[in-house]
Amino acid sequence: MENTDRLELIMRELKKKKVTDISELTKVCFVSPCTLRRDLIKLEKRGLIQRTYGKVILQEHPSQVSPYDIRIQESTEEKAKIARLAADLVQDSTLLMLDSSSTVERLIPFLKGKHMLHIVTNGLKVAMDCEVELPDANIYCTGGELQRNINGFTGTPAIEMLETFRPDMLFFSANARSMEDGVMVVNEQTLHVKRSMMRFSKKCVLMCDSRKFTRRGYRVLCPFRDIDCLITDRRPSDDWIKVLRDAGVEVLYPEN
Repeated sequence: MENTDRLELIMRELKKKKVTDISELTKVCFVSPCTLRRDLIKLEKRGLIQRTYGKVILQEHPSQVSPYDIRIQESTEEKAKIARLAADLVQDSTLLMLDSSSTVERLIPFLKGKHMLHIVTNGLKVAMDCEVELPDANIYCTGGELQRNINGFTGTPAIEMLETFRPDMLFFSANARSMEDGVMVVNEQTLHVKRSMMRFSKKCVLMCDSRKFTRRGYRVLCPFRDIDCLITDRRPSDDWIKVLRDAGVEVLYPEN
């Protein structure tokens, strides 16, 4: 089978199933795992698919967000490195605002040594994890419309509650970055919630793994000058370091 025919076959399978196992695709295409991997890399570079933990996900539309149960399994080591650095910024009795992202969820176990925290979140799973891991924390969950793909609440009720707080620090994540446009997302509902979180937070900390420096979204959340600190799992390229520092962003990663 020619390469172009194989790519078309892969896309046909994904359009039927939306998510499929890589092992299943090797059988469908009658190719080795190495050959299939090269094909999938080509499709991923075109923005047509996303590869993660033995699965391939069809990227159907710019507003699509990968299912939460897929995202929580992605880049677990990288997210742990980011979360450990983020926890070092938190002092006892701090009022924190946390978004519903899988990256921010990784922060919660690293907050166990902190006392009397006050935590505001739109994340259902984030609130539940805080209840288990942080028994002396005061926890506020927004309510609103539950978006199952992000495991978090959005809509006017969520935004109205968020805007009654004045957090010392916001921890949030986003899908993509652009040197020209700043922090980007692919979901309109989360865009408005994150903007509301940022509006009254004294310090805005963006947590993002290094993969997201190569992704571009479709909606601009904010320019880089609107965030105070970016935490990632490894040193960004020199070009990215310059863009971020020129915008006044503190850049934290394990090596520094």
